[in-house]
Amino acid sequence: MQSLYEEMKTEPRKWQLIIVLALFWTLLGLSFGAISYSVAADGSKEVRAFPVFLMNFIKFYLWAALAPVIFVITKRFNFERRDTFLISFAVHLTACVLLAGIHSNVYSIIVWAFNISYFGSTPSIATLFQDFLFFGNFYLGVLLYTLIVIIVQAYLFFDKQQAETMRNAEMQAELANAQLQALKMQLQPHFLFNALHSISSLNLVDPPKANRMIARLGEFLRLTLERSDEQMVTLNEELDFLRYYLEIEQIRFSDRLTVEFDIDAETISAEVPHLILQPLVENAVKHGIAPFAGEGRIKIRSQKIEKILLLQVKNDGAKNRVSLQTDGNSSGGTGLKNVRSRLVRIYGESFRFELSEGTDDGMTVDLEIPFAVETDAILLD
Repeated sequence: MQSLYEEMKTEPRKWQLIIVLALFWTLLGLSFGAISYSVAADGSKEVRAFPVFLMNFIKFYLWAALAPVIFVITKRFNFERRDTFLISFAVHLTACVLLAGIHSNVYSIIVWAFNISYFGSTPSIATLFQDFLFFGNFYLGVLLYTLIVIIVQAYLFFDKQQAETMRNAEMQAELANAQLQALKMQLQPHFLFNALHSISSLNLVDPPKANRMIARLGEFLRLTLERSDEQMVTLNEELDFLRYYLEIEQIRFSDRLTVEFDIDAETISAEVPHLILQPLVENAVKHGIAPFAGEGRIKIRSQKIEKILLLQVKNDGAKNRVSLQTDGNSSGGTGLKNVRSRLVRIYGESFRFELSEGTDDGMTVDLEIPFAVETDAILLD
């Protein structure tokens, strides 16, 4: 949080602060002016209202001029530390007496110089120093000095607390971002291992296919590196990544793998975590297509349901032979564990991630996250 003087460097805040302080001291002048007029009016002499209020405005505007000095003293000699408490107390006691004395003297001289009087008679300088004006103002000054110190000390305390809260929040955000980045980066070696293993196998039996996979893998890695620092992308961009991955897998499985997209046009600009769909589709390929000789189909669907974005990955026709639980204790491998961990880091409890077996013996992964739109998203072709 910026300090008071740092805030004053910004023009809007500076004028807001000046207006608030001016109103504060003006209200004090009006309040004490009304009290002084009521007290003086009870006497036998005729009292003029204008000089009464004018004298109180002079009194409190002088303290307004001294307030920044008190702020600086309090900021330098505060009461937060026990080992410096006595030093701070001595400094403030001295400053209080000096400033209260200076204020009373300056106030008395101004009243005398400009011939300001409650009752219309010209006040003498001796009368001002002998009357209640000097000593009354001195005692009032001591109280005002104490009040200003208390207010400034409270401001400094809350300023420090909020600064620490913001620092802690920033540290937590940086830690969470680092953890998200680490989880995301874990997906890439996991995917690369599987892709390179497939290329190695195809290189012996079908080199042209292996070369095409290498080319597609290169494009996929290029896009990944370009977006390596981004945690969130649009669904449209995420589907671009996914298509490169599926092209690699379709080269590997040829006619055995069919992919169907059912993407709601209203969802293509929605924000999703980067590389969130690839491990879901990879899991469907690994457990729904790879272990079987027959053809298999994977369907990727998106739908907006009120304020929720539903992403669904489904493989049909092949029994899933891996035990998958929906309680988060087990999630079918590194990729899905990282997906769940990333979702927890980004959304807390505001998501649903569920794996279930369908009626056609396929496996369905449902992912529901809050619907948020990036305004500059590019529409899906």
